[in-house]
Amino acid sequence: MISNVSDILEYFGVAIDFHEYSRDFIKVFRADPTTNQVKTFELHSEGEAFEQQLIRLFPGEADKLKKALRLFAGDVPRDLMVLKYGPISSTS
Repeated sequence: MISNVSDILEYFGVAIDFHEYSRDFIKVFRADPTTNQVKTFELHSEGEAFEQQLIRLFPGEADKLKKALRLFAGDVPRDLMVLKYGPISSTS
């Protein structure tokens, strides 16, 4: 599991002004070590738009993507947070 980069930078005393984007998105890098090529995907980070964009990029994996995204929409994120940070209060 990878911590939030801000937490790591803060731990080492690094202060960086991050660029703020007008809409939420995540950037994914896919590196192919055999060709030294890197492909960048800019994906929406919000629910339905994220799912639809992934399916457009990888139509052959649509069923698997839908299954995985449904799994992570359930209790898995909460369980991962508990593993990473400890019990979550019922007020959060």
